[in-house]
Amino acid sequence: MGKAPTISVLAFVSKPADVIPELGARPSHRHDRIDQARREVFIGVGARRKRQQLPVRRFARPPVCKLCNVAKAVGATEADICLGARASEGEIKRLSEAGTLRSYRIVHLATHGALAGEISVSAEPGLLLTPPEKGTEVDDGYLSASEIAALKLDADWVILSACNTAAAEAKGAEALSGLARAFFYAGARALLVSHWAVDTEATVKLVTGAVERMASDRTAGRAEAMRQSMLAMIDEGKTYETHPKFWAPFVLVGEGAASK
Repeated sequence: MGKAPTISVLAFVSKPADVIPELGARPSHRHDRIDQARREVFIGVGARRKRQQLPVRRFARPPVCKLCNVAKAVGATEADICLGARASEGEIKRLSEAGTLRSYRIVHLATHGALAGEISVSAEPGLLLTPPEKGTEVDDGYLSASEIAALKLDADWVILSACNTAAAEAKGAEALSGLARAFFYAGARALLVSHWAVDTEATVKLVTGAVERMASDRTAGRAEAMRQSMLAMIDEGKTYETHPKFWAPFVLVGEGAASK
């Protein structure tokens, strides 16, 4: 269990610093906002892996289906959803370098999250994506925290539908110092991250419910939309879903108000 986030981490969440010792100086593109009129609504990435390909002890089936539900709620198209071979580390990096990734207000990654030291190829926390036929330095199927920090984002909200994405960068380190900090450094203004292993079906309901509320009420912020989605699961969900294990793993970090 990681330590509680310190003031320094929380300060970075609310107002990203120009220099972070572990990651270096913030690239200049982080300060250049995309014209709101030219921004796309949503991009979703859902990786698929065969169980024997997973270089980790165990993982649940990736909740790819939620991408379609969320995309439908915000009026996105099939072109905005990357599945299978397109849900690769190489494709994400290509979209970043081309400046395409910066044009999306919501970036939703529905894949497997790995804790620091959980897989053999890297000591860093990261996201497991669709593996290439032959791994390269650019694409080995694992998007590590340092590689995430190098992405070029301008996202109002990054949704990480994966397990333990609020975890620390290393054993014993402070919470939110792993993937969360990397995404803020990359240019996200708010994150949805998890404190423990998530249930696929419950995650679909929570995320879809929150996005649908935001789509139907432009004054509803991310924090309030998630609160209402959690309450709906408690009041209207299956009996077992009233347990906090199912509705409480996710936390919104960063800007929780409605996007301007």
